[in-house]
Amino acid sequence: MIGSQLKRSGQLDQAIVQLNEAIQLAPESVEPYLELAQVHLDRRQYDRSFEVLKQAIQLSPDDARLYHQAGIALKEIRIT
Repeated sequence: MIGSQLKRSGQLDQAIVQLNEAIQLAPESVEPYLELAQVHLDRRQYDRSFEVLKQAIQLSPDDARLYHQAGIALKEIRIT
């Protein structure tokens, strides 16, 4: 995924654009949601991260990774 590559290289604005496009193209895949949520965490946009994860949890309620990331986002929301 291009969005993942951009995230790793620190190009977070471009990563968000690509990951949103990936979600539009494959809305049933949770991987772009996880990556996008992580980008928002990296940018300290905890509310946005949590919103993305809520959408992903609706798609895949049995994926523990989503709940773990959501917990991290919630923790940061409560700290700030």
